[in-house]
Amino acid sequence: MIRKITAVLLSAVLLLPLLSSSVAADSDFRDSWLALYPDACQTLRDTINSCGGCHQNGFDLTSYGDDLKTFGIAGAEGVDSDGDTRTNLQEINACTLPWDGTSVPAAAPSWGMLKGLYR
Repeated sequence: MIRKITAVLLSAVLLLPLLSSSVAADSDFRDSWLALYPDACQTLRDTINSCGGCHQNGFDLTSYGDDLKTFGIAGAEGVDSDGDTRTNLQEINACTLPWDGTSVPAAAPSWGMLKGLYR
């Protein structure tokens, strides 16, 4: 029994550095995102700070997290991670969620929309 407990404790001690280094890498990535977008709205900053924009269910990557991993933070700006026809940068600037296809920036006013106001 003591051997089993010793083996479990030894395994935990050996795996701990591996887990902490992956968390450190994620926090560096998060800090880089926050530094690149200092003017992002507080909703996005809070969600990214809590890892919710890139991860779901604890470890699984969201579509946006997957694109960040593939293209890098700046490289993912022109990608539409959630398939809502807006780039990630457009969504960040509009304070909508680049990982949620139901969170879509409002359409920019067009000439047709303005004319419609006077009909």
